[in-house]
Amino acid sequence: MAYRWQILRSAVEQEILFPTEECYLSYLRTLDAKREPYKVVSESKKDDGSMVVIMRKRYNNTIFME
Repeated sequence: MAYRWQILRSAVEQEILFPTEECYLSYLRTLDAKREPYKVVSESKKDDGSMVVIMRKRYNNTIFME
């Protein structure tokens, strides 16, 4: 008997510390160029110029197993 299953939606939430705002924007441009789906949940800038970002990356893969 074969089992068939499918992943409908999966997400990973990450908290990332970027040393500068330009580094953060460069990372977003890289994600856009790779066409990776993401959502910025929150972002905050610290006094030293670094940024803390909570980002949710989505992985919408369809997998069939037998």
